[in-house]
Amino acid sequence: MKVLFCGKGLGLPPKEGIRNFTICLAECLSELGVDVDILTDLTRSSFIVPGINYFNLNKVFNLSTFFKDYDIIHLHGTMLQMSVCKLASAEPSIIANRYFPTRDRYSVFLVNKFVDKVILASRYLLKVYMCDIADTKLKYIPLACSENFRNLNMYRDIDVLFNSGLADGTGIYTLLSAAKRLSNIRFVFALREIDEHTPHKEILINFLSKHNIRNVELLGIQNDIQNLYNRAKIFVQPTEDWNVKMLPPLSIFEASACGCITLLSDVPWHVELADMLRSIYFKTGDVIDLLDKIIYILSDYYRIYNRQNNRKKISMRNIAKQYLYTYEEVLEHA
Repeated sequence: MKVLFCGKGLGLPPKEGIRNFTICLAECLSELGVDVDILTDLTRSSFIVPGINYFNLNKVFNLSTFFKDYDIIHLHGTMLQMSVCKLASAEPSIIANRYFPTRDRYSVFLVNKFVDKVILASRYLLKVYMCDIADTKLKYIPLACSENFRNLNMYRDIDVLFNSGLADGTGIYTLLSAAKRLSNIRFVFALREIDEHTPHKEILINFLSKHNIRNVELLGIQNDIQNLYNRAKIFVQPTEDWNVKMLPPLSIFEASACGCITLLSDVPWHVELADMLRSIYFKTGDVIDLLDKIIYILSDYYRIYNRQNNRKKISMRNIAKQYLYTYEEVLEHA
């Protein structure tokens, strides 16, 4: 079986997040005997995984001929990629991973007409999609993270870790308000944007100074995020934007795999992780509930830590097997 992964940014070094998940999935499928290639918009030197061929979308001159070599086109990205792939060749079967809902009628049309299977990593998204897309096309397969994310049993000198962005709705200022009231607790914020966008860093530094918050350490892009997860007791994801329909961030799975106790706002796509990761929840946007939960966890840390880390881990290899079964099912009905 020959499968082509299509997606933006898949040629960059996969350290964490959805790109890391996609590359690890390709590796596991390759180990299961699937011939996996990757087509991406390489803008820098590619990150080559042994046994997997990379192709630059900008250097493939005849897409129709190119796609005929594959049984499955597996899309990890935009509707534009989806339409380009299908219009270029009607022969391969089309699988699409969707991390956010389709946002317009044309996109829904493309999915219903051309895509054989839509794979969703969130039961919350599954319910959202059922309004527009035939349920026979929908398939739930949960997320997992690579074996690089594991508990190294290091000394945990960080009380609370936040690893996210600064977009509206991240909940960062709710977390900062909690940190101000918990002055004896160490908070570390790993924020990519403070390296990439200087004004964001200045705004945060000014906020910390204005409110006399001295127990928050600001870090930029992390080349070894696993080390940071292994030093943290609590990983907090305080998302507040209820209007964005999405899957839980991979960072929650990665932090949990490294032994962090995960403390999440109770937005729907977080709450569905209750049984899977044994996360603890606080009321979205509620500073008092958030700081109460932080105090509760730290005051009974080892019992909660042992309870969370005794759960059964999600295996990326088992996730890859579910993808393989889906490929086989689609080809059988092609």
